[in-house]
Amino acid sequence: MILIAGAWLLSFCDSHAPAASAAKAAFTAVFPSDSKQCEAVAYCSTELIRYLSDMLFNATPQTLSDAK
Repeated sequence: MILIAGAWLLSFCDSHAPAASAAKAAFTAVFPSDSKQCEAVAYCSTELIRYLSDMLFNATPQTLSDAK
C-alpha cells in the first residue's frame, strides 16, 4: 500500500466523480473502520507527504501528461 497510498488518497478528490467514488469505496472496503483508516494513513504518512510534495513542487504539465 505504501507505494500507491499517495495516488490512491489523492484520487478521492478526482474531478471525475465515478473515479473519486471508486477510490473512496475501495479504501472503505480495505479499511472498514475509522480507526483502521487512520492507522493506514498514519502508517503511510511519510510516503503521503513525499507524494504530495512532489505533485505540488516538482510536477509539471509536461511530466504528468501522457505522450500518447
